[in-house]
Amino acid sequence: MTTSGYGYRHALLYSFFSKSFYRDVAYQWRGTGFSYLLVLMLLLGVAMVYVADQRLTLFQRHQLTHLLEQMPTVIIRSGQVSIDRVEPYYLNTVSGDPFLVVDTTGQYQTLESSRYPMLLTRNELIMKKDLNSEQHYSIPEDANIIIDRAMVETTLANYSVSILCIAYFVIVLSIFFYRIMQTLLYSLPGLVFNKLFSTQLSYLAILRLVAVALTPAVLIDALCYFLFEHYRLGIGLYGLLALLYLSYGVYACRHQNHNTEGIIKKVL
Repeated sequence: MTTSGYGYRHALLYSFFSKSFYRDVAYQWRGTGFSYLLVLMLLLGVAMVYVADQRLTLFQRHQLTHLLEQMPTVIIRSGQVSIDRVEPYYLNTVSGDPFLVVDTTGQYQTLESSRYPMLLTRNELIMKKDLNSEQHYSIPEDANIIIDRAMVETTLANYSVSILCIAYFVIVLSIFFYRIMQTLLYSLPGLVFNKLFSTQLSYLAILRLVAVALTPAVLIDALCYFLFEHYRLGIGLYGLLALLYLSYGVYACRHQNHNTEGIIKKVL
């Protein structure tokens, strides 16, 4: 909660450079700063789900369409799998990479023998988990269903929005709780800076400073994710950036004069 002239929206810009903003957070804001983190995660969650939706749409246009064109009709009766194609039946990606092999004849019983990352046998689905392990999913004995291309396309069309909504809340809540733990952890060096700079800040003020000091690293990391997909700030670089801004924020509180950057603030 904030009762000062600086609101949560100002943190998106002022956390990068403004000493008076950090002083305001320390002396005028109230609480732990966790509510600010929640608002920040809600905003980033929207952007993350939007980017994920765009990438999923791109995947559907290319990889998924190609895979569905190859998809056999899978018939499951009393937990036993059969298909309408000659087996073993192989599905590959657009680039020709192995994707899935269906074999209910027993010719392939392991991923190693099939050399595919997924294997559907008569009664289980085997998936490669990582380089050294795999996951087995047994098909229930009472399962009775027919899965074909039309069913998959209809399911994706009907539930894509629901899946995105669920993903949004899962992402926001999981990252929010992670940021809380991160804030508590970074409050320890915050106490060190408090002692070093003789600022005599309360513990709650330090928590609030940590919350806003994380903002530059969070935003830069998110920007890397949105623009480059596979590039993110490493833990070391992320931590260093957060600590630099935390030390900057605590150092700014040596003086309690609340200057403001009027021109920029009016723009916001």
